[in-house]
Amino acid sequence: MNKINEAKARNNSTDEIYLVHEDMKLNKKLQTLAINGSDVSISQTEFKFLCYLIHHKDKLIPRDEIVTNVWGENFYITKNNFNTHVSNLRRKIVESIYTIYAIKGAGIKFSKKEI
Repeated sequence: MNKINEAKARNNSTDEIYLVHEDMKLNKKLQTLAINGSDVSISQTEFKFLCYLIHHKDKLIPRDEIVTNVWGENFYITKNNFNTHVSNLRRKIVESIYTIYAIKGAGIKFSKKEI
């Protein structure tokens, strides 16, 4: 009986519900974001986008790879629409020590702000 309860506890653990990245805490179940303990309003797409960036932090990610993994393989998004999503998300995480860098012609990079 203990093994079953332990397995249930592991499956219900907060480690699986939350993605914590330094000053950001994302609730994967509710798709919410808190930065430094303050709630930040974020859309479902922005949530998926941010999670993808966090999992690939400090790496240059081509735009097409992001679109495929966030919006889906058969989804078409214009360059301007994509840039709007980047800009909106960048504004929403302004209080974080992280930001989103757009490298022209190469892609997006999520890393600590340069001081």
